[in-house]
Amino acid sequence: MEGHKGWVMYVAFSPCCSILASAGMDNNILLWDAKTGEQHGKTVTGHKKCITSLTWEPLMHMKMEKRFASSSKDGTVRIWSAYDNTCIMTLGGHTASVQKVLWGGEGMLYSAS
Repeated sequence: MEGHKGWVMYVAFSPCCSILASAGMDNNILLWDAKTGEQHGKTVTGHKKCITSLTWEPLMHMKMEKRFASSSKDGTVRIWSAYDNTCIMTLGGHTASVQKVLWGGEGMLYSAS
């Protein structure tokens, strides 16, 4: 799987293991079909600095939409749609780089800087 223009810093499988998300130093997220290795949709862009972690919404909370979240050194957490690779929401509030984001089993999104 090739497509990033810098180091890949993080990878995460979707809950059903059909999509692999990769993110890194080029500030982009790429989604991959886990069976074929082909890129799934367009490159996901929006962060202004490198991405530090990825997390998928747990299967028990998925309704109509597969969603994943990313954290970045730009101080934001973004929630994305895996259907059309668009940003649903940008969460600010951190005053420094966000190092980790996790989607909890009770539907909460946790972030740490």
